[in-house]
Amino acid sequence: MTKYVTRVLEKYNFTYEKNTGYGFIDNYEVSVINQRMQLGPVFYISTFLSQTLKNEFVKRFTDLQIQLCQATYFDCGVAIMIGAMTGGTFKKKFEEVMTKILEILKDLDAPGKNICPQSGEELTEDNSKIVHIESLNINLRLSNGGAETIEVLLKQDAEAKKNAPNNYLHGFLGILIGAIIGVALTIGFQLIGLISYWTPVVSISVGSYLSKKFGGKQNKVMLLINVLTNVVFIFLGVFISYIIVASIACANAGLLYRGFEAFDYVMTFVDESPALFIRDLVINTFFIIGAEFFVNFLMRSKRVKVK
Repeated sequence: MTKYVTRVLEKYNFTYEKNTGYGFIDNYEVSVINQRMQLGPVFYISTFLSQTLKNEFVKRFTDLQIQLCQATYFDCGVAIMIGAMTGGTFKKKFEEVMTKILEILKDLDAPGKNICPQSGEELTEDNSKIVHIESLNINLRLSNGGAETIEVLLKQDAEAKKNAPNNYLHGFLGILIGAIIGVALTIGFQLIGLISYWTPVVSISVGSYLSKKFGGKQNKVMLLINVLTNVVFIFLGVFISYIIVASIACANAGLLYRGFEAFDYVMTFVDESPALFIRDLVINTFFIIGAEFFVNFLMRSKRVKVK
C-alpha cells in the first residue's frame, strides 16, 4: 500500500522516511503513517481545536458512514484512517475522503499550519520547533511553549502508566483470547500440511493488544505468560490436528480406532509419525518465541524527542 500512498501524495511534495510521510494539504500540516496489518494509512492532521470541536469532527465524519474509514483525535489535532480494499482503489478513495475531511475542518474553523496545534499561538521561525512524537511516530511544528507542554504531558502519562496497577487476571484474559485464535489457525494450517510463522504473530499480536486493553502491563512477566500460554495452546492445536489426521487415516484403513486411540496407534506403528510430531512442536516453539520478540519490538513503548 505504501507505494500507492506516495503516488497519491506526490502533488503535495511530502517527504518520506520508511513508511511515514510529512507535508501539507490545503494549508494543514499532515503526517501519514502506513503500517502493516492495517486496512489503510492513518493521516494525522495538526490543528488547534477544543475537545468539544474534536468530538464534533469525529461525530460528523462518522455520520458520513464511509466504509473502511475511521476518525479519532489526538492532543494536537485529528486522525483519520482511510482504508481501501486494494492499492489501486486507494487514489479515488483518498480524494473523496480528504475532500470531506477538509470540508468539516473548515466548517469548524479549524486553523491551519500557522497556528500551534497545542497552544493556539501564532507560529514563527523564532518561536517554534519541529517535535517528533515517537509514540505516534509523527512530526509536528509546535510553539516553544507548546513543545514544552507536550513533553510534560507525555512524561506524566508515561509515569502514570508505569505506576498503574497491573491487572494480571484481565491481562491474561486478553492473552487467552489470542491463544484460542492461535489454536484455530494452527489446526487449520496443520490439516493442510503447513506450519505458518504468521499463526503465532497473529495470536500474540491479538493477545498483547487485548492484554493491554484489558489493563495488563506489557512487562517481562506478561511477556513470559504470553509465550507460555501460546506454547501450550499451539501445542494443543498441533496435538488436535494430529488426532484428526490419525482418525481419518485409521478410518480409511478400515480400523476402528478414533480420537486419542487413533493417535496412539499411528505414533506406535507409523515409523515417521513421532519424528514429524516432535518436529512440528519444535518448529512452532521457535516460531512462537520469534513472534513474541517481533510483536513486542513493534509495540514497544516510545518517548518524545525534540529536534
